[in-house]
Amino acid sequence: MFSLMAAQVAYAVDYEEDFEDGLAQDWEAQTSGQWQIKGRSTTNRFYQASDAENDTVMVSTYAGAEYKDLDFRVSARNNDVYAAYVLVRATPDFYHLAGIEKGSGYAFGFSAECNGVLPSGYNVIKLTNGVYENIQPWTPSDALRCDTKGNRIRVVAKGSVLKFYVNNKLVYKFTDAAPLPAGRIGLVGYTGQPFPTVHRFDNVYVTDLSALTPAATDNDEVSAHQQALNEKLLNIGQTETLK
Repeated sequence: MFSLMAAQVAYAVDYEEDFEDGLAQDWEAQTSGQWQIKGRSTTNRFYQASDAENDTVMVSTYAGAEYKDLDFRVSARNNDVYAAYVLVRATPDFYHLAGIEKGSGYAFGFSAECNGVLPSGYNVIKLTNGVYENIQPWTPSDALRCDTKGNRIRVVAKGSVLKFYVNNKLVYKFTDAAPLPAGRIGLVGYTGQPFPTVHRFDNVYVTDLSALTPAATDNDEVSAHQQALNEKLLNIGQTETLK
């Protein structure tokens, strides 16, 4: 069984999906046709979100289980500038775009800027029954890499504490005074003009942390450099949409 190492504690993986069988079992896309299994071989398949329409949010959530305390990891990459998001504690109807909000969940957004249009960065938002909260505005981060390997994204949620990682680096953490209940994990991709963006997700791993004490989870700290960027609350016009 695959295991994840954190604070020198081995966590057994409760759910894993690499899509190599050509199926996205129990994944439910909000809009038919936007999500498909792609890949040229049975050893390199992935879950892809794409749409030719402008300003389209593509959401797919995993209906096979709900988690409150979890360690969620996924690989992600895209072909252009618009952001992707991963969801935790989400409802199936989670949706956010330019003031159109539905459902509940935490969303960790990220974009590895490869075209020099905007700096690479991330943000964190929360929806509670359609009420939007901007937890962390769009913030630059050099943890994201622009290459063909994509980025490894991770969210660890334990009670009221949530931590957000990019390529094994903790970029942000916060304590929520009103934490959301258990919900689904999810994947989100945004596309629009003039940069139609295709998003690819792969190698999903989820560990249920409900039986572990807070002391057994990661003790990582945000680097001084990233913390300085976080505290600037830099808003470059991306915080009201998914990019």
